[in-house]
Amino acid sequence: MSLSREKSAHQELEKSVARSNKVFEQNKELKEEIRVLKQDNKNINKEVQKLRAKLENQESLTAYDSLKNHNSQKHKNKLRQEDPTKLLADTLSKMGKSDIFKTKLTEYEFFLIYHDAGLTRDSYRKLKRFLTKKGVADPFPPLRSIVKMEKIYGSRDVFDIDKIKVIQKKKDESEVEKLVMVAQLRNIKEFLNRRLQNLIDNKKLIFDKCTGNNIWIAILGDKGSEEFKLSLAVGNVDSPNSSHHLVPVAVFDDDESAENVARFLDKSIRQLNDLKEVKLIIDGKEVVIPIKQFLCGDMKYIYEMLGHQGASSKFSCMFCYHEEKKMVGIY
Repeated sequence: MSLSREKSAHQELEKSVARSNKVFEQNKELKEEIRVLKQDNKNINKEVQKLRAKLENQESLTAYDSLKNHNSQKHKNKLRQEDPTKLLADTLSKMGKSDIFKTKLTEYEFFLIYHDAGLTRDSYRKLKRFLTKKGVADPFPPLRSIVKMEKIYGSRDVFDIDKIKVIQKKKDESEVEKLVMVAQLRNIKEFLNRRLQNLIDNKKLIFDKCTGNNIWIAILGDKGSEEFKLSLAVGNVDSPNSSHHLVPVAVFDDDESAENVARFLDKSIRQLNDLKEVKLIIDGKEVVIPIKQFLCGDMKYIYEMLGHQGASSKFSCMFCYHEEKKMVGIY
């Protein structure tokens, strides 16, 4: 009997210990749940404080137009006004900078229209003042950009200018000395590279099925008035015939002939013959793009550059050795 009682008491003790352990675990889980609830409550209090601060801030919002400081205008929550005029103006300006809706001319575009329209420093200032006075959006960059562009495209550092004395024969076989003025672009490749990079930066350089992955360059020549002008035209644009896409290479005030081009523009011709490729930055990466050249111009210019004797030549082309009359006689 005593053994049976001891065994029963031992079992009861084990049950009691098991119940105690279970209660301990439950208390532990309960404490963890209480800790989590406290943390959640703390987070909720923080959110409540943020909402209260936001509501208090809304009560003290100022009109957007009254924000004169540039940094204060960056805070987009300060928009409490019914008339959104200044906001819309800033929005248009931002869209222009993002190339979504163009509101400003580039420095180069402005440089072209400035000289095409024959504007002066004074007339340009008057134009800008008039636009400001009338509340019209001013699409022109500051005047200092003209000075910057003129230093790039009109500087004597860009062109080499020479005076060359030549002896010419008159119809009576007498000789006369003539002074020929010659201007040549000092570094054609560098200048063209800068122009092409400007087109890329303004998203105006086009690569299509015709051009492929090449830059098309037309070598143009023509005599107008007293000067012969040699230029390059970029073909990878919407309007390749536009004067805005011409690159001035050289000019001299003498007759248009292959002999004169070789005599006066030797440096330019050598540079053009070496112009095989350009390096441009596209999407942040340097890319080497091949150049494909074309000879373009009127018949006289093309004949001269190909070595043909001219439209009234007795030989049909530069490869012919039969005179025209003899060819007709063959038939």
